[in-house]
Amino acid sequence: MERNIPLHIERLIYELNHSSKTEQVLLNGSSLISQDVTLMQVYLQLGYSLQTNQFVSSPTSQQALCLISQEYGVPLHQPNIDSFLANTPAKQADPDTELRHEMMKTFYEQGIDEIAAGAEIGLEVASEPPHASMWDCFSVLPKAVQFSTPKPRRAHQSPSTQATWLFTPLSYNSTPFSECDSDMGTPRSTKGLKYLTTLVKQLVCKQQPTSFKEVALKLIDELITSEGADRIKEEKNVRRRVYDAINVLIAAGVLERNGSTVNWKEEWSALEIDEKRNELEKRRKEVEAKRNEFKEILNKYLAIQNLIYRNTNNPKTPPAIQFPFIVVSTADSHKNSMSIRVNKTATSLTLKFQEHATLFGDMDVLLSLKMHNIKLSLLNRFLPSRELLNYCSPCLF
Repeated sequence: MERNIPLHIERLIYELNHSSKTEQVLLNGSSLISQDVTLMQVYLQLGYSLQTNQFVSSPTSQQALCLISQEYGVPLHQPNIDSFLANTPAKQADPDTELRHEMMKTFYEQGIDEIAAGAEIGLEVASEPPHASMWDCFSVLPKAVQFSTPKPRRAHQSPSTQATWLFTPLSYNSTPFSECDSDMGTPRSTKGLKYLTTLVKQLVCKQQPTSFKEVALKLIDELITSEGADRIKEEKNVRRRVYDAINVLIAAGVLERNGSTVNWKEEWSALEIDEKRNELEKRRKEVEAKRNEFKEILNKYLAIQNLIYRNTNNPKTPPAIQFPFIVVSTADSHKNSMSIRVNKTATSLTLKFQEHATLFGDMDVLLSLKMHNIKLSLLNRFLPSRELLNYCSPCLF
């Protein structure tokens, strides 16, 4: 089953394949990491600092493409395989280099890399340290490398979890971290990094202080049921996902790190909580006011479009009032006198009444006539985007 690759990832892969300025391409796409936590992890592994918005060392296009391929399940394209093979260090002088290259091409083209790593079958040299040792020698990152939570935009969607794998009831030997594809279309977010982050948060709350290794071992015992070679592979994936989840929680200010241990961040004072609640309520009111203002503008737009549509389909209607106009309403009484004066250029209007009077603009009249309540078929015709349907009140009759 073909994986769904986000559009921004496809564009990033294309630019990395066709540009010689890898670092500049990645910096241009750095604005996307606030919406895609998987892409954030790719950037961090490439040495990106969210405080300085720069890379510690210049990454290569092959490093970026390999990480993207690993996280999003994107197969390497043919043009990238040749350059990848050319940059792969040989373990020793091998007279059968051409044969090895052909085997590597077949390895990636046939999708064998999805079920086994090249280093496991002797086609590549293992360049990364074992995951188990990574947990034993964990050290505190300097402040220059630690990152803070990027400020999300309004109406921020849930972070992308395209890097995680599928988990379905039919895959009895699979776990949320298996590298095999599922036969069903279960969303990855249900058992991906978002789900694992919740489990990590609960474990840290119950057993603090704790460490990366302790959390990983606890989740391995709870989540992995397979045995043999599959279990070893899944344990490595769990450790890597725990590392990503804890880093996300640290960046979000939920956890704090002290050496090789992590703790639940100290509780805020009552004053700070009240300030945050007041700020949240203020933002909610601002958003609601903006939403109502936008809805009012959209209703006026629909009313005008509906009026134009009606007049176009009925060209033989009797003479009507031309836009723009103002309707004046006042009491119908013999005691009520009214005086209207217009200057020669028709730019000024003077009204005088004995009784109370009410003025209605042309748009007020259209909205009072419910001209903005349109059938759903016409709404799809008038609106530039279907997303605007959420702000409309369609007439279904």
